[in-house]
Amino acid sequence: MNLVNHYEISGHKQQEINCQAINAGLFASGLETKKTVWVNAGHDANNDFSGRYHNEMMFSYSRKSGYGGHGHLQPGARVFKLTQSLHEPMHGISYVVEGEAATVSPNMAKHSAPSFGFSLQT
Repeated sequence: MNLVNHYEISGHKQQEINCQAINAGLFASGLETKKTVWVNAGHDANNDFSGRYHNEMMFSYSRKSGYGGHGHLQPGARVFKLTQSLHEPMHGISYVVEGEAATVSPNMAKHSAPSFGFSLQT
C-alpha cells in the first residue's frame, strides 16, 4: 500500500491491496542483509504493477495467469530477465506478457504517487 501511495509505479493498480496486519519484518530483513533486491507477489485479478520502494527494493505484483476468477485484465505473467557477468552484480528487468500469444503488454503506463496539500483552516 505504501508503494502505491508514495512512489511512482508502472502497470495496473485496479484492485484493493490486502496486506497482513502484523509487520513480520520482511522488508527490514531484506534491507539489513543487502541481498534482497526484488520482492514479487500475487496473482491478483486486476493488479500487475511494480515500483521501487525507498529506492532500495523493487516490489511487484504478477498478473493473474488463468481464466477463472474475477477481473478484466487478460491472463498473463510477469517475466523476469536476469543477467550477470563475471565479478559483477546481477541485474534484472521485468515485464508483463499477456494473452495466449504471450505478447508484451503495451499498456504498462507509469503512474505518479498522488499529491495533495493542506490549507490553513480558520
